[in-house]
Amino acid sequence: MEEKDRLLLEQPQEKIIEAGGHILIAEDDNGAAIGCVSLVPYSEGVLELAKMAVGNDLQGKGVGSKLMAATVAKARELGVKALYLESNSQLGPAVRLYERTGFHHLTADRRPTSPYERADVFMRLDLESAS
Repeated sequence: MEEKDRLLLEQPQEKIIEAGGHILIAEDDNGAAIGCVSLVPYSEGVLELAKMAVGNDLQGKGVGSKLMAATVAKARELGVKALYLESNSQLGPAVRLYERTGFHHLTADRRPTSPYERADVFMRLDLESAS
């Protein structure tokens, strides 16, 4: 874990919610949390999709897809113009999920400086042009 990870995970109220972000939690039929994702203010009109996770035993069963659909719907509800994310190419299933959701890879000249040393995937979903 890197410093930005620690800050978001240890202080979600302050670093996500009070900063104007949102946390979405997927629950099973019994109300148990099985996945989550956060939307963190990134820049004017852009939220960063961060800390997406699905329980190991439920990966590949559609929970991530449902979380992504809820995340995009929430962003649209908020009037956000785009979602941005940083990931790592070793997380192939996650990167493919983002691609299926409509995120596109940013070229090297469009990538911002990242606080994450491990980030080598930078993606954006433009909500104004996406259906």
